[in-house]
Amino acid sequence: MLLLFALGCTDPAPYRPSDLKPVSRQELIRRALRFAYPNGQQMTYRNEAGEIIPYDSLLTIPNPTLYALDYYENDAGEIVEAVIRESTEADRDFQKRYQQVANTGPELRKVEVNCSDKAAFLQGVFERDQSSRHAGLLDRKTDHENLELITSFLDKCGVPDHDEIDDVQRAAIWTVLQHGPRDVRLAYLPQLEAAAGRGDIGPGAIAMMRDRLLVEEGKPQLYGTQVHTDPGSGQNSLHPLSDPATVDRRRAEVGLGPLREYLQRFAIDFAVPQR
Repeated sequence: MLLLFALGCTDPAPYRPSDLKPVSRQELIRRALRFAYPNGQQMTYRNEAGEIIPYDSLLTIPNPTLYALDYYENDAGEIVEAVIRESTEADRDFQKRYQQVANTGPELRKVEVNCSDKAAFLQGVFERDQSSRHAGLLDRKTDHENLELITSFLDKCGVPDHDEIDDVQRAAIWTVLQHGPRDVRLAYLPQLEAAAGRGDIGPGAIAMMRDRLLVEEGKPQLYGTQVHTDPGSGQNSLHPLSDPATVDRRRAEVGLGPLREYLQRFAIDFAVPQR
């Protein structure tokens, strides 16, 4: 870790790779809108003294907002190196903007959807969603394409009746929306709530979406469905929960089992006595 903080204080001229070109912030935004992100595990990291920093050590920085990365590309346009330095207020403002772009992606397009075979359509979307999640890694491009499919489907076909599709195909709808940006989830939540009221979608899916919205607002969740994974240690923890002593009652009302059993899959011990 000492290597990480040696930000060139012994060298009046901070290290910059002479054989590479700097990547501008505007270009990083343009690439993010094409889902072309720097591949963190295939890059060389250096501090301003030019010393190489192991990738794993970056994950252990206590407060990452105190540091910024300047990216450099080769003649083929591939980002191959990054230099870490102390961040400025402008850097922190850019990181917020970049994160927002990375989370939302480009504007959703409407795609052509055939409502005559809803089961096959939703089955395909669900399989694409699950296959894009390898070893816990996310494929934002596939998530965005799936979101275009599902929102177009809901706009044209609506939520299918309970006997038209099975549980897996039904899960394609709320799972893809759950992976989407907050504004899209908010826009389609009333449609899903109405479907849940008709019995065409499980209330547990609605509970999960409500929990995530609450967590994003910095409020305690109601059903305990949202878990945080620390990127450094890999340890899981439960997001703040409203009235933990009655959570199992709320979960039962939406068809969810006891919270303690749910959290065991994340190696989280929940031992709050239930009223």
